[in-house]
Amino acid sequence: MVKFNKIAKENKSNSDIDLDLVELTVLGYSGDEEDPDGLYTNYSISYDKKKIGNVEVKTWDDGSALIDRIDIDEEFRNKGIGSYIISYFSDLYSSCYIVPDNTDAQRLYARLGSETTEYPWYGLDQGYGVYKV
Repeated sequence: MVKFNKIAKENKSNSDIDLDLVELTVLGYSGDEEDPDGLYTNYSISYDKKKIGNVEVKTWDDGSALIDRIDIDEEFRNKGIGSYIISYFSDLYSSCYIVPDNTDAQRLYARLGSETTEYPWYGLDQGYGVYKV
């Protein structure tokens, strides 16, 4: 289980969420037949012991990572939780990328990082760019 104490203390938001209560729990690992060098890790996102979402991160031995998917329940969106989780993985890996699949995600990722055309994987862009965070 991962607690976000460091991130929460550095990034207090204006929401009513106590970020010290946000936790990640590893649900499992899986490989990828198309890219056997990468490893997917699936996490459960909890707030005050209640499951509120999931995040899937693909990592490689070179220290790079792709936040492949992040889903947070509607009532917990726009409260800073997604930003803290993305910041956590960005701090954890030497290179961390994320790919939006809608305009709301694109705005968030643009705030947290910068759009890039230099990334090590083919075919990531879903029409909204690729961001290094």
